[in-house]
Amino acid sequence: MQPSRAAVRHIRFSLVFLVICSVLATPAAAGDLGDGIGTDNPALLYPPFTGKCADARGEIVPCAPAADCVGADPDRGAQGCAAASLVGDTVGGDRGGLPFDVGWFVSKRARSEFSQGGAPRFVGALRSGLDVSYEGAGARLTGQTAGEFRTLDGQQAYFSSFDAGVLSDYDLTSATSLLFAGSFDASVPDPDDSGLPANTAEAPLTAAWRAEGGLRQQLGRFSAEVGVTSLRETVTDTVLDDASVIDNTEFDRTGWGAKARVGVDVTPGWGLFVAGALRREVYDAASSDLGVKLDSNTLEARAGMSFEPDPTLEGEVSLGALRRGFDAGSLAPVTTYVAGADVQWSPSRTATLTAHVSSDLKPTTEPGASTQISHLATLEAAYDATDTVRLRGSVSAALDQYAGVTAQTSTTKVGVGVDYLVNRFTTMFADLTGTAIDDTTDGASQSLAIEAGVTVSR
Repeated sequence: MQPSRAAVRHIRFSLVFLVICSVLATPAAAGDLGDGIGTDNPALLYPPFTGKCADARGEIVPCAPAADCVGADPDRGAQGCAAASLVGDTVGGDRGGLPFDVGWFVSKRARSEFSQGGAPRFVGALRSGLDVSYEGAGARLTGQTAGEFRTLDGQQAYFSSFDAGVLSDYDLTSATSLLFAGSFDASVPDPDDSGLPANTAEAPLTAAWRAEGGLRQQLGRFSAEVGVTSLRETVTDTVLDDASVIDNTEFDRTGWGAKARVGVDVTPGWGLFVAGALRREVYDAASSDLGVKLDSNTLEARAGMSFEPDPTLEGEVSLGALRRGFDAGSLAPVTTYVAGADVQWSPSRTATLTAHVSSDLKPTTEPGASTQISHLATLEAAYDATDTVRLRGSVSAALDQYAGVTAQTSTTKVGVGVDYLVNRFTTMFADLTGTAIDDTTDGASQSLAIEAGVTVSR
């Protein structure tokens, strides 16, 4: 089958863009192609991720911390980097008389996916968002919202996702702080998602509301944090071509819980902590597959170590256990031992290495299973090759097991990427990602994805 014109355009765009980025990443050629690295414009010489900015008089000064995008999400390409530098104006820091900082971004990307034994897949996406931040009088607040539209194989564009969140804390005293976080996100699967019936006319919309409040207290070498959490998640009906519907009420759930953590600084830069959490989930309807409601209580207990021996290394590691017990006597409880880690190492000003390990118990749609047991490990690296070029790399391994059935899925991803800052408002990016999936039900598969795009932010 010959690819459509839209597919051909996506292939050409991806390949041409990769060539452009490769040329721009070569210092010797930058001067011949325009300002690039050969410019004497401070705004181009010192983009936000270098930590250097130009003030109103053109003098080089350190950037505000919010302009550092080392921790950006590599899955979102340069968009994560752009979003991390939205808060505040890096030149002069003038807020225009407003009591808060406002930033926005628009990102356009094209993605070509090639899988073993399957037809090529071409995805276009347009994502835009807004960020607001405030700091003053002992209070700090950050809010953000973003939405995305996608098009698959050149067909009509459709809404893909929307998310909004707020994070704030307020200092009651020098040792006591109030914390609050809230979020809302909504998404629909792609029309060719393997989890949808083949004759789907309208995919279901999944929406989730989350809120968390807490109190943090510092008592000399000891620290303590307590909090409460809440969740509401809904899934709309799936509409089929013949106008019939699949009722997804069984996936609607309400949750609430509490958590606590106590830590002690053993030595400067090293500490120990213990943490625990309890989650309660109640479902609106019984599972059509298992015949009972999946109402449950999940207990979590962890013990670990936090460290920051010097400015180049920080993080924490922990070990613990998770247990999910169901109200229905016909469902066996699910227990798993877990390891957790979040470590960031910056051996130099231009290089950063980040490691993450996590485990969780989640709802699942796997036939015959009551719970999905998820384990994830990622390693990400970022290197500022020049003042305007950032190189990225990542590798991740995920294992999903299902309580009650023997099925499991292992996923391995390896990716490389490059970000080119045209100026402090415009970022071009390109990514190459390889994925290998081994599923005991569907078998093994491999795929390769090429993605390129541009982000404009302010």
